[in-house]
Amino acid sequence: SIAGWVYGRFATPLQSRRTRLFARVGASAILVFAVFFGMRQAHTEKSPSELASSETSGWVRWDAEKFAALRREGKPVFVDFTAKWCLICQTNRHPIHSQEVEKRFQELGIVKMEADWTMRDPEITRELEKFGRNGVPLYVLYSGDQAQAPIILPQLLTKGVLLDSIHEMEAHISLSDNSPDANL
Repeated sequence: SIAGWVYGRFATPLQSRRTRLFARVGASAILVFAVFFGMRQAHTEKSPSELASSETSGWVRWDAEKFAALRREGKPVFVDFTAKWCLICQTNRHPIHSQEVEKRFQELGIVKMEADWTMRDPEITRELEKFGRNGVPLYVLYSGDQAQAPIILPQLLTKGVLLDSIHEMEAHISLSDNSPDANL
């Protein structure tokens, strides 16, 4: 987009010949750099050490079968639909991985799943489509109750938003536990 702006702003016939030349060369250089950088990032896969560190921190890689099994077991699940090239996703990593949020996940036994869409995995694409989305980021919090609708979090996250969503999930659980049908 910056390349387009440079070209549109400075490569017009109203500019001097020298300005137009610099604008064309500059816009082309920006465009080549952006394409090169984007392709490099898209083809970067996680190294074994990155995979190991994510698994030791309690994060599970997205797998539809694993997700379905966790839901059948009645486990609460937080799914982070992300991608390496997504700037908002990378910014949201800070509140998601904050001590307060990680502590609440652990206290409540919430399974943390990362659905990495960097390589446009078709399985993750289908899951995104279930929420009417065609891209990332998407953050979804499922309570252990399968009858309860998932909580879809906003695209820009803060610790407060995450903690409030977890609290909302807890409130739904305690309300359903106190319902007259729960005592039967």
